[in-house]
Order: sequence, then C-alpha cells, then structure tokens
Amino acid sequence: MEPITLALPIARRAHELEGRRLDDFAREIQFENWMALTLSLDFFEEDTGGGFGCLSAELPDGYTLMITDGEAGLPSHIDKFYLSISDAYATEMIVIESL
Repeated sequence: MEPITLALPIARRAHELEGRRLDDFAREIQFENWMALTLSLDFFEEDTGGGFGCLSAELPDGYTLMITDGEAGLPSHIDKFYLSISDAYATEMIVIESL
C-alpha cells in the first residue's frame, strides 16, 4: 500500500485513540469534528532531508499535520504511526503515537 493512501486510515485510527482531544482541536479551528477536518485535507509526501520523509497536510490557522512511521520515515501500516499537529512555529501541539 502506498504511504499516501494511509493518511486517512491513520487519521481515523488516531481518532479511535484520542477522539475527544482531536475533536476539540477541530472545533477550535472551525470544523464540526476531526473527521470533517481530515476529509477536507490534501495530504502530500514531504522530504524531510537525510532520506527521511513524512505525510503532511496544511491545516487552517497555520497548523500542520504530519504523519511518520515513528522513526522519521513514511508510514507503512495504520497501527504504527506518529501523528503530530504543529503550530506555525513548528511547536508540536498534539502528538498521538501508535507504535
């Protein structure tokens, strides 16, 4: 399975783990809930340098959603991921891991 096709399944899995926190964040940036937010996103593969990469999506209000395999690589399975939401200053505001 291509890493980009894992973005939405991982977002759903993250919601299973931390649904309340993700729904609260989505409402803060004017979405009904986490699923409404993630369905509106365009994910892309981003090269983070040194042969590493992540799935990334730009969120409203300057936030960024990034998903890796937990070791700075592209995810390869929905049960092994590191999902983070960072603000415009690259400060991680939310982290959800399933490693």
